[in-house]
Amino acid sequence: MPNPHKGEVAFEVEDRVLILVFDWDALAKLKNLLGGGTDWSKRLFAGLQGWDPVLMRSALALGLAARQPALDCAKVESELSLAEAVMLITRALSLALFGDPDLDAALGKQKEGERPTRPAATGSKTPSSPLAGPASTPSNSGG
Repeated sequence: MPNPHKGEVAFEVEDRVLILVFDWDALAKLKNLLGGGTDWSKRLFAGLQGWDPVLMRSALALGLAARQPALDCAKVESELSLAEAVMLITRALSLALFGDPDLDAALGKQKEGERPTRPAATGSKTPSSPLAGPASTPSNSGG
C-alpha cells in the first residue's frame, strides 16, 4: 500500500502494484544527472514537460528502485504510455519535493497568504508555554 505522506504513488502493471517514490537517494541521483545547481528541480520539471525520453527513463528507474530494486524497468516502460509515465513521475516528484497538500489541510497547516490563527483558549490559568513565565501560586503566609 502506498504512503502518499512519504511521496509514494502506486500504479498497476500486468496485475502487479508498483510503488514510485523519490527518496533522498533518487533525488540526489536526479540532481547529479541534471548537472546540479540550485535550479535542478526547475530543469527536471521542464524536461518532463518537454517529454525528454532520457530524463523520463532515468526518473522512472530511480523512482521505482527504492521499493522494487530488482524490477525490469524496460517491461514497465513498455506497459505505460508516455503521458502516463509523465503524470506518475510528476505526481511522485511533487509529493517528494513539496509534500502532500491534502495532508497539510488535514493537519491545519497555514496556506500561503492566510493569516495565522490563534489556538483556542483552554480556560486553564496555568501557562501553556515555558515562555509564558511562572504560574502564580497561592501562598500560605497565613493571614
